[in-house]
Amino acid sequence: WYEANGMIEDALYHASNSGDNAFLTTLVEKNMYTSLNEDKWYILEQWLKKVPDPYLKNSPVLLIAQMWICHHKNIIWAIPDLLSRFEVLSNKHHLNVETEVQIKFFRAVILLWEANVRDSVNLLRDLLQNLPEKMTGIFSIASMYYATASQMNGDGDKIYREIEKKLYNFPDMHVASKAILYAALVYIKLREGDLYAAEQLSQQLYNFGKTLEDLFTLTWSSFILGYIALQQNRPEKALTFLKFSLDHSYFLNMSAPMENYAGVLLALKQLDRNEEFHDILEQLHVYIREKNNPSFTALYHSLRARLALMENDLASAENLIKMSDMNYDSGNMNFNIEIPRLTYCTVLLAHDSTSKTQEAILKLEQFGDIANKTRNVPQQIRANIFRAIAWKKLNDQEKAGEFLVLSLKLAKPGSWIYPFIETGQELRELLNDLKVEDELKDFAAELRSELAKRHVNEDNRYSEKANPSGSFKADTLTNREIDVLALLAERMSNKEIADELHISGSTVKRHTINIYQKLNVHKRREAVARAKSMGIIR
Repeated sequence: WYEANGMIEDALYHASNSGDNAFLTTLVEKNMYTSLNEDKWYILEQWLKKVPDPYLKNSPVLLIAQMWICHHKNIIWAIPDLLSRFEVLSNKHHLNVETEVQIKFFRAVILLWEANVRDSVNLLRDLLQNLPEKMTGIFSIASMYYATASQMNGDGDKIYREIEKKLYNFPDMHVASKAILYAALVYIKLREGDLYAAEQLSQQLYNFGKTLEDLFTLTWSSFILGYIALQQNRPEKALTFLKFSLDHSYFLNMSAPMENYAGVLLALKQLDRNEEFHDILEQLHVYIREKNNPSFTALYHSLRARLALMENDLASAENLIKMSDMNYDSGNMNFNIEIPRLTYCTVLLAHDSTSKTQEAILKLEQFGDIANKTRNVPQQIRANIFRAIAWKKLNDQEKAGEFLVLSLKLAKPGSWIYPFIETGQELRELLNDLKVEDELKDFAAELRSELAKRHVNEDNRYSEKANPSGSFKADTLTNREIDVLALLAERMSNKEIADELHISGSTVKRHTINIYQKLNVHKRREAVARAKSMGIIR
């Protein structure tokens, strides 16, 4: 009765509670596209949790549903195994057109992640030509992949025009599908390094979402606008957009939630908003533990290593980057804010070691070659900046200058400023000595000015933080950690502290461990005594 009246959630509930697993399986199979078409994959995930494992493993359609969940959660490495299981089942079942085109989609996705671009483009083209009209959600996602793969293959302009036509010819398309197609246009422009065109498109998408009061569209467009503002060195504007998308990050998929956190933290770091920075970092820590996603964990450790380098804490950066599993780095597919392979190279370059610098150069050559082949301008810019720094460390000013000029030429049209100013003093010295062509003079001058400001701000910041003992900086403790310390001084138990601060016992324990590490102690009494001697608490 519930199914007949379109009340699928209720139908699923009663089918599950009555143990009618065959009906339950059929119900999910029949209705999975409703949630996918509206990009509500998280609803499909909840449905799948109700289906017993034997039924999941023996339904080709639900294997595809699991692939969609893996895709949206950025668990791409799990899809090949699901495809293999599907191949075994497909010999026992009749496959309809809908099933076959989706399998093509996932094969194309894996090919693209393996940088087999041409074969991926061909599969996606065939898929889009044969996709049933009702599968609008899959159509829009496949179109985004097709746009990305085509741009990587050198056909970005052609596909851009094709997608524009689709948006014009299907005005009644679902809002989520339309948003994804707009995002495909944005992705093409971002990969080409054209931040101005990408911003204009994203603003249109944002206005579209605002008019319709559609949170999905507003969240994605805010995330992209925040990304663009960050790269153009407008941290305040970046924060405005990125905080909004962070508050609604359940609408984001793939690695976007992690990228969102990275953008917020980098912007806060740039603005020296330390209290807020530590609050967001703590939020991220909780998020990582809740998600238990290896690719997110790899990005988390890499991001923390990058942030540690910004504090000149090489020891911590080195430990953290070792914890970032490079097998889960997506490589050169996107224009990510945080890229573990690049952060690994920056950690190598932070050492005063010729062998580590040479290792970084080899890795940057590999990374740069793939970025060039896949026409990924954002990653070309960053790779060339680090290659310039690496050759400077080896005292080859000529090669360093060549790579710096390459990055300037790529960055100038879109005003990619942040990648340069993040690197700090070494790039500042190199840029000051560099003679550039007339067309690059204004951009180089702007970068010199921004780097000089950053240099002055860092000098002031570190002089304010200076500690005569040289062993500890008091403001490395967050406000919440100081609260916990104060209650430790009152000899409260973990449970009492948790009740007082309205946090969980595990959170108190984590704060305590952080305090011990930062104060270089091993016991509560030692932590309290050290904090009092340093004037952190009374």
